[in-house]
Amino acid sequence: PKVLARAATRYDGWLPFLPDPDAYGRARRRIAELAEEAGRPAGAVTPALYATITVNRDERAAEAELEHYISHYYGRSLDQMRTIQAYAWGSAEKCAEWLGGYVRAGARHLVLRIGSLDPEPQLKEIAEVLLPAVRALGPSTTVGSAQS
Repeated sequence: PKVLARAATRYDGWLPFLPDPDAYGRARRRIAELAEEAGRPAGAVTPALYATITVNRDERAAEAELEHYISHYYGRSLDQMRTIQAYAWGSAEKCAEWLGGYVRAGARHLVLRIGSLDPEPQLKEIAEVLLPAVRALGPSTTVGSAQS
């Protein structure tokens, strides 16, 4: 609650990595309510999302690649990390539909990390399939990428 209140009253953006679009939507609505109560104009806090995706038509291969990435990055399993962070894997279409849940819940900026130690093979599919599909969900949705 304190983080949401801080975002609502002090910040102009909110960039969580909540693992569930419904929880994201509830938190986004609460921030909007708190901002209004504080006398801020509608839309004063821009909702964003930080998510990790691994794109591969072979869903098992995508999950294995993401598991490998997560275990090397965090020293934890995907099962452990996906309870606290947003992750998707599988085809570009499946990942786009999953991201669509966040867009429908109010996300207007998406920062995507590719969950792979070798992300380059995924870039074409992400650029040609996933990004257009997500952008089509909302005219004011922007998508960027981060690699760490």
